Amino acid sequence: MNTIPAEIVRPGRAVQRINAYDRQSRFVRQVRYYGTEVEARAYVVLQGLHDSEPGHAVALAELAR
Repeated sequence: MNTIPAEIVRPGRAVQRINAYDRQSRFVRQVRYYGTEVEARAYVVLQGLHDSEPGHAVALAELAR
C-alpha cells in the first residue's frame, strides 16, 4: 500500500515540502520549494496550470509578492 508523505511546512522563508494533487484529488508528487508556505502552494498550483487557465494569473500574482 502506498502512503502519502507528510508535508513539512516551516514558518517564514525556508524549504517547504508540499504535496501536489491532481484535479481528481489524487496524490501526484511532493514538491520542495524555498520560500513561504503561501509561495510554495502557489508554485504547486502554477505547475499544474496552463497559461490560458483562469487560476494561472492568481497563482502567478501570489508568487510575485
